[in-house]
Amino acid sequence: MLIASFNSHNENASDAGLSRLDTIGGFGLFLFLLFFQLNATVAYVGLAVVGLVFVFQTKTWMPVLKQDPVAQVFLLIVLYILCYSVWASCEFPATAEDQRIAAFNFMHWLFFIPVAWQQFRHRKHINSMLLVLAASLLIRIIVNFDWADVWNLAKVERTGFGLALTVFAPIAGGTVLGLLLLVPSMMSQQPASARWLVGLKASVWLVCLLILLESIVLNQTRGAWLALALVLPVALIVRYKGSLIGAAKISSKSLVILAIIVGLAAFFLHENYATIFNRINAEQVRSEPEVVKMQVEGQEVLMTSSVGYRKILWEIGWRKWKERAFLGWGPGTTEALVKQENNPLLSQSVTRKDGSIETLHLYHLHNLYLEFLVRFGVLGSLPFLALPLLLLAGVWKAQANGSIGWDYACFLFAGWIFMAIMVFFDFQIYKYAWRNYSLIWAALTYAVHLENQRDLQRF
Repeated sequence: MLIASFNSHNENASDAGLSRLDTIGGFGLFLFLLFFQLNATVAYVGLAVVGLVFVFQTKTWMPVLKQDPVAQVFLLIVLYILCYSVWASCEFPATAEDQRIAAFNFMHWLFFIPVAWQQFRHRKHINSMLLVLAASLLIRIIVNFDWADVWNLAKVERTGFGLALTVFAPIAGGTVLGLLLLVPSMMSQQPASARWLVGLKASVWLVCLLILLESIVLNQTRGAWLALALVLPVALIVRYKGSLIGAAKISSKSLVILAIIVGLAAFFLHENYATIFNRINAEQVRSEPEVVKMQVEGQEVLMTSSVGYRKILWEIGWRKWKERAFLGWGPGTTEALVKQENNPLLSQSVTRKDGSIETLHLYHLHNLYLEFLVRFGVLGSLPFLALPLLLLAGVWKAQANGSIGWDYACFLFAGWIFMAIMVFFDFQIYKYAWRNYSLIWAALTYAVHLENQRDLQRF
């Protein structure tokens, strides 16, 4: 996610209306954006500062948010989660602790309104916010990569660079979308005397893009590969359709740049072909129809492929949802439902070399949509579905009335679609970095939604 801009009337907004509270809130915001996936404690400190400032600014935002449908749906979801977690704790006493943890995790993800409010108040610095987010991810990659293997990437083991594999993948994928969809904004608005800076920025952009693409390859999350393969080509065509129409007038200089890009893409695919091919065909390497025994730290355990695990979990989830289709089982009941199946594939004890015993159990269904249906039923899932639809409707309206540029609108839409595909294969709300990333993405979208409130300009 890199360099985008609101239109000129926002870029030229004066800071005169910003108070000391806004300054403190801005500090908390940038602290959170920098450490959202680098350090949980520091990230929470930044989030707490943003929350406290939001409380003290009640008189500023209350007149606006009380009329806003997104805020109303947000409040409905919060009340539903709190009440339903209490109810589920009473109906399923053994899951009381799980209900409490799940309620906290969902509430954490839904904390996007205070963050979005600070992003809106500091919208003049939206470029810097996106730069900080991108820099944060690059720091993680640089710090957590074994640079001794840089010349032998084909043999590097699958890695999440210190994060869960399926958490790193969507964050890196969203950043790549930003780099490709917002590149004109990165290179524009340079005075003639500083053209050398454009070349420097282009070089930095290219290096960052290659690092991120390579990290996605090394991450080997096929859901991310599929999502990018489906979203990126369409997003690029929609974003640059004007440039494509005028391609007949392309200059020789542009042809050289295009040739370089095509050459680099071909070289990149050539160097990573073996890794990509082996990962795509990993499910076919095992000859078992369903389950095999494998050695884990010298101990024989039952194993199946990732597709096999998902098939089993999705069948469990579908069956359990149909038992309570309307209301669901409660925010934190999934793990208990999976354990009730007593499937040896989903819960095994393995003794490690150091003598420790690790339980190999899966506590979610590896599908966000199925998780919502099982946890909240149809009744509780509808507000969760309405929330992103309202946010994206706000983006569309903001772009139509000129509050944001076409590039930024494409970026937000592409990012939401990318994540919608990714979460079909996983559910990572129990990972702090994923919750923070989801919160930030919703906040970026809601900050644009706030642009549609014309009476905000007086603040």
